[in-house]
Amino acid sequence: MSEKHYQISPIELVQWAEPLFSFGEGKATGFSEKKIAAYEAAAGIRLPAALREYYLACGKASLNRSEEHTSELQSQLACHLVCRLLLE
Repeated sequence: MSEKHYQISPIELVQWAEPLFSFGEGKATGFSEKKIAAYEAAAGIRLPAALREYYLACGKASLNRSEEHTSELQSQLACHLVCRLLLE
């Protein structure tokens, strides 16, 4: 797999886009380290470092949510699975 190079990081992209496209919440914010650790424990996984960094910086951004999921935990774990596939 070839290495990808981006001019803007996913964190920078969401922090830029959240005020423009959010659902009235404005600035992108992240989850606490404690909350991320609880998600990992509940799912029995350890998130990749880049994904943890993303969740810490802007995991609560409304752009991360999906109408299909019934809970914040389900939504975040589904996002993790998609990101994991993209990072492999």
